[in-house]
Amino acid sequence: MLTSETVKTIGKKAGYDLIGIANIERFKEAPVDMHHSTIFPETKSVIVCAKAIPRGSMRGIEEGTYWNGYDLFGYSKLNATNMIRSYLMCKMIECEGFEAVPLHAGCTAQEWEEAPRQKPNPNKGYDNQIHTRMAAAAAGLGELGWSKVFLTPEFGPRIRFMVILTDAKLEPDPLYKGKLCSKCMKCVKDCPGGALGGKKIKVKIEDRVFEWGDVDLGKCKLCHFGVDRKCAPFIAKDIPGLRLDVKEQQMTWKEAHDFGFALFPRVKYYWLEQNYHGNYPPICGAKGCIRTCMDVLEKERIIPGFKTPFIKRPRWELPLKIEREDKEKWVYIK
Repeated sequence: MLTSETVKTIGKKAGYDLIGIANIERFKEAPVDMHHSTIFPETKSVIVCAKAIPRGSMRGIEEGTYWNGYDLFGYSKLNATNMIRSYLMCKMIECEGFEAVPLHAGCTAQEWEEAPRQKPNPNKGYDNQIHTRMAAAAAGLGELGWSKVFLTPEFGPRIRFMVILTDAKLEPDPLYKGKLCSKCMKCVKDCPGGALGGKKIKVKIEDRVFEWGDVDLGKCKLCHFGVDRKCAPFIAKDIPGLRLDVKEQQMTWKEAHDFGFALFPRVKYYWLEQNYHGNYPPICGAKGCIRTCMDVLEKERIIPGFKTPFIKRPRWELPLKIEREDKEKWVYIK
């Protein structure tokens, strides 16, 4: 017999750290292009699975010395291993005679296509994507912080999600009733591109209101690709004439994505990441939305901490001016 406890037991054996379950009724107000039932009309339960990001995977970016750690152990490859975990859970559910639809966390059609919301036409292809963080909220795993990054009481913002839709009717978990985000605004202050802290967004699920500051997705994506030299040294080294302040840009997510992607062949580190690891790396390392937030929550004892604080010393930032000495060497000057 398939029960919520059975699903959670299998999920934990597969390697997930947290698993929450929501009933489909909690999504009745969701926009049609982000509604689970648009993808799988028979959905009765939404299973949200989470794997913690190792704190140490962000150490290299925090120190400005090693970028691969976060990408491989906290971002793209962590998502890839989560797909294997979800596959195992789906096989278990389907062995019980219920269908299981695995969903990968990704951008919504609104971000990619910049199209107005509309009812999907059954006679025309329409690529839906759910709001993964709202699914996690509906499954009782925590709340959205002011940065829009999801926070759990166990790991704060150090978390990656996968979602499974099923036509099995499972017992839902209660919504999280605690409070993790104090709106200290340090995430807003520390975001290199000034992408955080826009107008207040509110979503109500049952008796709980979740709220966050709107994110400028264009600025966020430019930071993600390390276009601003405050985020990383790679573009500054290989294209020294590009001096772009992300805070002054007004790009859409799609424009920023295409702009950053066009730079990849010109930047050695990005080219290597694409060709050897098969992905484009998260260059900014979530400086404000994850690293700063995590440090604050740990120091205030809102989430479990470590024996030493995460932010131990003044944070690095590249000098404003970079000049080439010769073909192989670089000189950084203020």
